[in-house]
Amino acid sequence: MSASGRKKDGGKKRKKTLRTMLTVGTIVKAHAERYRRLLEQQWQTKTDFSKAEAGQVIKRLDDVLALLPAAMEQARKRIFGGPMPMVHVGWVLDYSFCMELAS
Repeated sequence: MSASGRKKDGGKKRKKTLRTMLTVGTIVKAHAERYRRLLEQQWQTKTDFSKAEAGQVIKRLDDVLALLPAAMEQARKRIFGGPMPMVHVGWVLDYSFCMELAS
């Protein structure tokens, strides 16, 4: 996506890429919610996890699921909304930052 910035129709390519990313993000969110539910219901019979390990995985899934809508909205605003300040309180700037907040 970053390589399309200097081309003549770079804005259109970035928007097309973002739309694809948002679609994939929605699918990933649905998958994460479904597998979280399955893990919560079937961790004893279908996995080798202890209760604490299953709880840790569920907590991490919950943390990422909580941050995903904000990350998707930020990406949408960055592409469609024009320039934005680089540092804005409450905005998720990348996934690694999300993981630092979640832990």
